[in-house]
Amino acid sequence: IEVKSKKSKGTVEEIEVKGKKSKGKVEAIEVKSKKSKGKQETCASRFTAPPKPKSYKATEHNGVKLADVCYTGKGPFHVFIIGDWGGKKDPHNGKIAAVSHLTHRWNSSENFQFIWPTDQDCQWLVAHEMRKRAPKSKPDYILNMGDNFYWGGVEDYCTGDMFKPYSTGGSPVYKKDHVDQFKEVFEDVYYGEGIDGLQWLGVLGNHDFGGWRFDMAWDQAVGYTWSESKTSKGRWMTPALYYRATVKYPDFSIDYWFMDTNVWDALPYGEKPPHNICGPHNEGAATCKKSGGPKSLDDCQGWFHRLW
Repeated sequence: IEVKSKKSKGTVEEIEVKGKKSKGKVEAIEVKSKKSKGKQETCASRFTAPPKPKSYKATEHNGVKLADVCYTGKGPFHVFIIGDWGGKKDPHNGKIAAVSHLTHRWNSSENFQFIWPTDQDCQWLVAHEMRKRAPKSKPDYILNMGDNFYWGGVEDYCTGDMFKPYSTGGSPVYKKDHVDQFKEVFEDVYYGEGIDGLQWLGVLGNHDFGGWRFDMAWDQAVGYTWSESKTSKGRWMTPALYYRATVKYPDFSIDYWFMDTNVWDALPYGEKPPHNICGPHNEGAATCKKSGGPKSLDDCQGWFHRLW
């Protein structure tokens, strides 16, 4: 692939883009500029994770900038964006369904009115639409906005091995249902032409920390970035709680800033218990010190504020 571009005002006189190919896919792109006096800059065609954290702390790479990624060719270019997607598998019938939260508010005010029955197949329907659209729109990657698994994130705790899902033995929910969320709620749902192989660049939502607690296995949601599991397809990219990346296209570029905004759900202990990461649903001895998270319930609110 060779693309040449001439710009005015002497900024860059000529840019030559050459693509190295491997098995039909562009693996790396070399960018040369006459103004760079022969310096050569390598730009990858896929996002590359930083080294596997040696500290076993999910916060080790907070603030990291991923290597630049370049896309060539003629646009338009597309990206899929998704969030709040992870349903819950019923171990009795094997079906992944929406996690309904029907409370006294439903139908009591205009904002919460709905028509019965509620949509239990929303995750599958969205995945189906992605499969329909992808062959035509050809997205380059997927931006994952968080709240990946409901209700309380990965059903384990933040005190185990961040690279091995359910390494502490799992929560009571996991011990009861034995659902591998990464495989059954993610890998086995999002697939198909134009979807297979696409990287998911993500952040964590309040539900990934536990929803109304902070000590669920959010560290494993980061650690899955480096997963060596046989069921992993190598597309999960959440190397830190906050990070950034630059994507370069032929005539423009995008700076992505992936931020952790869960400080807004890290409230004083007694406030809004159903929606408070630092609230009374945490056990008194709760800690995520091993994974780089809050050392204690007393440290919870301050930790999220320092993170922000």
